Amino acid sequence: AISVDNGYVYLVAGDEMLILEAKSPQSIKTISRMSLTGRAPSHIIVKDGYAYIVEGLGGLNIVDVRNPGRPNIAKVRPFESHSGGFGVKGNYAYLGRITSTKSDAQGYSQTSVLEVIDISVPASAKVVSSIEIPTDIRGLDLDGNFAYVIGSYPYRLTPIDISFPTTPKIIKAEESIAGAADLQDIVVENNFAFLADGSSGLKIVDVSNIASPKHVKDLDLQGRGFNVYKAGSRLYVGVEQKYFNLADIRYPEDPRHTYRPHTMNPH
Repeated sequence: AISVDNGYVYLVAGDEMLILEAKSPQSIKTISRMSLTGRAPSHIIVKDGYAYIVEGLGGLNIVDVRNPGRPNIAKVRPFESHSGGFGVKGNYAYLGRITSTKSDAQGYSQTSVLEVIDISVPASAKVVSSIEIPTDIRGLDLDGNFAYVIGSYPYRLTPIDISFPTTPKIIKAEESIAGAADLQDIVVENNFAFLADGSSGLKIVDVSNIASPKHVKDLDLQGRGFNVYKAGSRLYVGVEQKYFNLADIRYPEDPRHTYRPHTMNPH
């Protein structure tokens, strides 16, 4: 996991965080390294002098990085989950994690929980509410007054009203209109959800009507999509064995695959 903030790069791998000073890209240097609780990091967000790090096999590590040369653990919320989602908005962090797995004749089914954590005082962070979600959470994104949660067993896109963080409410928990998919990551902006899909590459869903999302388009990236990042009218997508890909989503109903390594030129 990686995050960049105020000229510093925060890299997390295994049970360690490395902080680099990168104010001058030509002379990047290591300024500190520290141990964390857990392994298998999935997310890191740096906000207001604190790094919030999700370690899948350990918990949420909250690290004081106001002095990047001397970071220290402020708090750890322990848990174990092989996948999850994380986001920060205002004084609250939203943490999704798997809590149980069941198998039957139809296959696997899993249950997750979305926890809302008050981080107004990071060293005293505490869970103020939680809500159960009937899927194995793979990712989430926050947009406006909603958290959008994705999962794959069963596959779902679940919008949650977080207008009042202490009382989150599921808007829709039926199987996603995105169809049979292997959802891995999500970005939501301007009434559209962009889903990295391990089956087809990229799925686009219109969420302007929050109670009834509409499947708009699939974009075949010729590989399994795992990560997605939006900047302006472009999507940056990580695709298995095809690495860095670009898609133009200026018109979400008509997305264009504009760059694929060794096969296309960027536009």
